[in-house]
Amino acid sequence: HNMKKEAKKRLYESTLELLKESDYEDLTIGKICHNADVSRQAFYLHYRSKDEVLKEIYFNLLKLTYLDRIEDKDYIESDEFIMKVIDVYEAHATIFITLEKWHYQDFLSQEKQRILDEVSLREFDNPFIKKYFKYFLISFLTPLHYIMMGWLNGDKKESKQELQTIIKTFVYHK
Repeated sequence: HNMKKEAKKRLYESTLELLKESDYEDLTIGKICHNADVSRQAFYLHYRSKDEVLKEIYFNLLKLTYLDRIEDKDYIESDEFIMKVIDVYEAHATIFITLEKWHYQDFLSQEKQRILDEVSLREFDNPFIKKYFKYFLISFLTPLHYIMMGWLNGDKKESKQELQTIIKTFVYHK
């Protein structure tokens, strides 16, 4: 069992690594396996396709970025949170850009259940957000994501401080 978990983790990390230096189109299951030192049969025990690995990566990035302390209203309105979002997108820029091919909205609707399961266990400061979480995603996280993607796709022209002000003004209306 432990070996199995190890193999899956290696395949996941191998994909992450390869995505930093190559395009999605050039990424093959063969390359992922070779880099992870895992057989092709082992790959298919864990994932049906390379898309499945990427969807897991995307979900984990969104979870890390947004779902971490989503129940804490003061935190998600803080400068600390905005900076964290900026840092995560910057650190994983190539991956976010690659994953853009699955339009964020489509991805969210496909993965909605996973996201809702993730948040259903949390104790929200604001029960209203918990009750209407899918609308919260649309109204808050979606514009934040699109601003971040605009920044990455525009070669990060604005400084992080400027970006923080842009987010506060257009997303938080502060």
